[in-house]
Amino acid sequence: MTRPPLRAAHGFSLVETALATVVVATLLVATLNGVGSVAFSRAQTSEQGVGLALAQRLLDEMLTLPYNDPQSGTCPLAPGAGEITGTRSLFDNVGDYAGWTETSPKDKAGAAIPGVPAWGRSVTMTYITPATPATASGTDKGAVLITVKIKRGNRTVATLRTIRARSFEASVLNPPNSSGTRTTANAASFGAAQ
Repeated sequence: MTRPPLRAAHGFSLVETALATVVVATLLVATLNGVGSVAFSRAQTSEQGVGLALAQRLLDEMLTLPYNDPQSGTCPLAPGAGEITGTRSLFDNVGDYAGWTETSPKDKAGAAIPGVPAWGRSVTMTYITPATPATASGTDKGAVLITVKIKRGNRTVATLRTIRARSFEASVLNPPNSSGTRTTANAASFGAAQ
């Protein structure tokens, strides 16, 4: 008796199917990890943008106010007794914002800023030496370092820093005349002769 000729097997064997499944699963996991990283990165970038906008909005509000308190003529780093109301509506100089914090950001009048109820803002200020801004000073020498921090939960999302000097206010609000002098005695130097 003769055997019939063997035919070539068609299709995948069990080993080939298992190997293909492992390769596809590995590629799928790698792709999903990449998609997850992109989504996280986008959310973080969006969150940082909101944080920077909140910080800039508060900083802009502060920088429109005079350096010195209108009542005392100095720049104490704390609000005056009559300015502590729970809102910033009575703040009348830059130093009033020192040490100020809030949760659920609000505008200057106290109205909630929509879309950011779980966020917080805080302001710290330090007197600095105008000629060497990196040097902190225990007393007012004509400039302050302002730091605005934005938090979401316990995580700092954005931090903005700027220097506010008494001389900036004097140069913008009272520019020198044609002979190079200013008409007020209140202008202080910020590293330059007046």
